[in-house]
Amino acid sequence: MSTPRAKKRPHGQIRRSQVVTIFGPGSLLDLPNHSAIVGGLDHWFNTGEEVHEPRLIEKLRRVLNTPLLTLHAPPPDIEDPTGTTRTGITAWQFPEWFITQDARTLAGGTTRTRRLVHRQALTKSRFVDEDRRPQPVVPIRFVRACIRGHIGDINWRHFVHTEDKPCVVPTLWLDERGTSGDLSEVWVRCECGQNRQIADATKTERRALGTCDGARPWLGKYAGEDCDQPNRLLVRTASNAYFSQTMSVISLPDKDEELGLKQARCWAGILSQRLLARVRTTIGGPCGPNSTRSDSRHRHPLIC
Repeated sequence: MSTPRAKKRPHGQIRRSQVVTIFGPGSLLDLPNHSAIVGGLDHWFNTGEEVHEPRLIEKLRRVLNTPLLTLHAPPPDIEDPTGTTRTGITAWQFPEWFITQDARTLAGGTTRTRRLVHRQALTKSRFVDEDRRPQPVVPIRFVRACIRGHIGDINWRHFVHTEDKPCVVPTLWLDERGTSGDLSEVWVRCECGQNRQIADATKTERRALGTCDGARPWLGKYAGEDCDQPNRLLVRTASNAYFSQTMSVISLPDKDEELGLKQARCWAGILSQRLLARVRTTIGGPCGPNSTRSDSRHRHPLIC
């Protein structure tokens, strides 16, 4: 008999309380070896116990205009390492642009530069340069978003070449021309000679990042929708990158809840006895073989 295969170790863990606050669906988080975006509820497996809060459920039904709604706790972590039940929350790698960790110093010694590469150019999560040396990479800290909540990667090739036609195979670099880390000191440069300041992306009226394409990566690759809003620059690790929408009510425990349940069970038993009596009366009649008469041994009256 084959033994069950051990569960695959997750890439990271977060508290269940954090899932309903700062790390809900669509939020950005850094795992030990990855940067990811938390998946939507359709990509949660083995959700926790059901939460019974009638007042909160009724409130959510009115707000969301959804007649059928149930509340569940976030998926728990099954501590059994040999368990086969799939549990947890799906998170997708995001963003898909990276910079190499080895910073080079350009002529003059005042500018540090790093290679800007896409995920497709990586080999086993590392970038192999021209000298065949694998270099570790880290996710870039800049992404794009719009006021409707859509988020996605910045098209760096289009950004650096502005209105000009991009290079066929552009080689991009991220230059830091200072030590403060201010956006005015960070430039994107292509080896063709084009370069552009990151601070230009903060000016929405210029539409430096183009128009939003309605991407919703937390729902999957093909879950986009129409959108015509301008993209805005978003720092991935900033505190204003994600705000959860929470709704709460004051939980008022019913003192008579247990008594009410017992009364309901008793009433259900009474109704079932009455229904049984009516069935007997209909089948047998008052004088039929199924009628019940009172005598000295059976003190129940005649049921008619």
